[in-house]
Amino acid sequence: MSWFKVDDGLWGHPKWLAATPGARALWVTAGSWCADQLTDGRVPQHVLAVLAGRTREADELVRLGLWKPHEDGWEFHDWAQFQPSREQVQADRAAAKERQRRARERARESRRDTHRDSRVTSDVSHGPPDPTRPDPTQEPTVLEGAGAPGSTRTSRDDRFDEFWSLYPRLEGKGAAQKAWKSASKKADPDRILAGLQRQLPWFAAQLKAEGDFRPHASTWLNGERWGDAPIVPLTQRPDRAHLPEAWR
Repeated sequence: MSWFKVDDGLWGHPKWLAATPGARALWVTAGSWCADQLTDGRVPQHVLAVLAGRTREADELVRLGLWKPHEDGWEFHDWAQFQPSREQVQADRAAAKERQRRARERARESRRDTHRDSRVTSDVSHGPPDPTRPDPTQEPTVLEGAGAPGSTRTSRDDRFDEFWSLYPRLEGKGAAQKAWKSASKKADPDRILAGLQRQLPWFAAQLKAEGDFRPHASTWLNGERWGDAPIVPLTQRPDRAHLPEAWR
C-alpha cells in the first residue's frame, strides 16, 4: 500500500483557499487514486467520472496551478517533489517481499530444528522410532494440483484485499470479508473483480448531493452483482446529450 501525502499547511495555502469545495475534493480523491495506481501523478480524462469529478473542476485546478494539462488528461504539479515515484514504490515493495521471504525461511528452519531436536530426544528416551508413526522432520507431501494447507484461504484473502482497494464505498469491511468468502466459492475472483471494474462509472453516478446511494460491498457481493449488465450513467446516455448540463 502506498500513501498520498498531504502537507499539514495545505489548509492555509492561497491556492487551496481560492479553490471551490468541488475542486478540493477532486484534488484529494485523484491524489489517492494516483498513489494507488502508481501513475506518477497523471489523471487520465476517462477516470474523471470514476472519481466523481467534473471537467470544470479539473480546469479550475489547472487555473490555480495545482494541476497542469498532460496528453489525454492532467497531472499534479510537482508530484515528484512530494510523492514517491512508481519505481520507488515498486522497489520498496520488492524489498519488503524479500524480507518476508527471508523471515518465513528462518521460521521454517527453526521449526525443522525444533522437530529434529525433539526427535533425537524421543529416540534417546524411548529407543528406536516406530516405523508406523510419521516423521515430523519431513515436509508434508502435496499432490500435484492440490494447494498446500491454508493456501486456498490465503489466496482468497489476498484477492479480497484487491477487491476492497477497488470498491468505491469502504464501509463494513468485516461483513464484506464474510460475503467475499461466500462469493469467491460461487464465482472466480477474476470474474468478480472484472464485474466491479465494469460498474465503476455507475458507482460514481450514485454519489449525489442528497445522499450516497452506492450499495455496501457486502450487499453487492451477496447479491452477485458482478454478473449485472453494464449500466450507463444517465449523464452519459446519448438521448440526454442535448440537454443542458444542469438538467442532466
